[in-house]
Amino acid sequence: MRFLRDPYAMLAGQHARFGDTFTLRVVGVGTLVMVSDPEGIRDIVTAPPDVLAAGRARGILDVIYGTRSLLTLDGGGQAWQRRFLMPLFHRSHIAHGQQLALEATREAMATWPADRPFPLVPRLMSITTDILVQKFLKADRHTSLRVKELLLAFIEAAHQPLVFHLPQFPPALAVGPWRRYGRTRDRLDTCLRELCATRRTSPRTTDDDLVTALLRADGPNGAPLDDETLRDILVVVLGSGAETVTYSLAWAMEAVLAHQEAADRARAELRHVTEGSPLTVDHLPRLPYLMAAVTEALRLYPINPIVLRRVLGPGFTVAGFPLPAGVHVAVNGCGAHRRAVTYPDPCRFRPERWLGKGPAPYTWVPFGGGARKCIAAHFAVHELQAMAASLLLEENLRLVSPAVSPGRLVGDMIVPSEGTIVTCTPRTP
Repeated sequence: MRFLRDPYAMLAGQHARFGDTFTLRVVGVGTLVMVSDPEGIRDIVTAPPDVLAAGRARGILDVIYGTRSLLTLDGGGQAWQRRFLMPLFHRSHIAHGQQLALEATREAMATWPADRPFPLVPRLMSITTDILVQKFLKADRHTSLRVKELLLAFIEAAHQPLVFHLPQFPPALAVGPWRRYGRTRDRLDTCLRELCATRRTSPRTTDDDLVTALLRADGPNGAPLDDETLRDILVVVLGSGAETVTYSLAWAMEAVLAHQEAADRARAELRHVTEGSPLTVDHLPRLPYLMAAVTEALRLYPINPIVLRRVLGPGFTVAGFPLPAGVHVAVNGCGAHRRAVTYPDPCRFRPERWLGKGPAPYTWVPFGGGARKCIAAHFAVHELQAMAASLLLEENLRLVSPAVSPGRLVGDMIVPSEGTIVTCTPRTP
């Protein structure tokens, strides 16, 4: 119950009380061994897949991403998807992604209310979904808007606590939130199948057209991918990508705007670099303090602080403790990021700690690590910087609360409890 109410406080409190390694017993999960020290984290994320399973440890995500996605698979199928998708997030694609982020953020901000406070999170989710649909589907405007609308409705329905945490009812018996979930999933899946059918007859040659690339690919068994696998891959790229960037950016804005000195320094850096001209992709590499602020926000507020694995057999040892088969072991990102021996003054938001240097191995893990590290981590950080720069250029964007809000669970991610309430009053001429 404490974890549901305030996840960061609960994890930080347990780490302060018990140290780097402790056990939780969680209803619906079972025994969960939490690990925060770099050596233990290394042992977890570098363990071979026949020792620790990652996909089946995250079976709770089946409700959103299905059983054939990058996040929920183990073995050869997962490895094939990873190899196939990684080039889409190569460094050579970062500038294009940042350009889409700048354009989408500017366009959206022009429509934001100027006369009342509003939650930033849903507006950020709309922007990030736009970016991903534009980047990877290459569809016409009508189809893009339809996919976006259905995807957002589906994610919202799947995140309802009863749906996300309790087993599905049989379709004939589904009522209330389960019925809404089933209907929104069916509509989204139908839309994606229609898109795939269109691309089969009229393939695109545009770079980054994910649908055409998947349809042309031979899967891990040498055969074309079936419709269910196509669906799960598309939903994980679009849905997981939108959620990750949205919630991470919301925390970054909470952290920066709640610390006036940090906000002033980031905005001064932006003014100096842009010199009054419109913000472009070429300006972004010259914003080290803003990138440091994003990095620091990811340290203090990792949206997925528990990186789960399932022990498959006897013999795995972490922090000197042999673990039996069937238990879960997890990287405790919240604990790892708040170790005083690694980060002096660990609970304080200090972007300057990152200027001119990066994290030591296995001490900064907001995107996981090892062979299961998020394939879009580098891409996402640069997209976050681009969107944060656009937001902070609006100097009248202010956080309503004087402090960073506590977090709450949405699915398996931690988001600002109030949705990051801000105001954006018009400038005085």
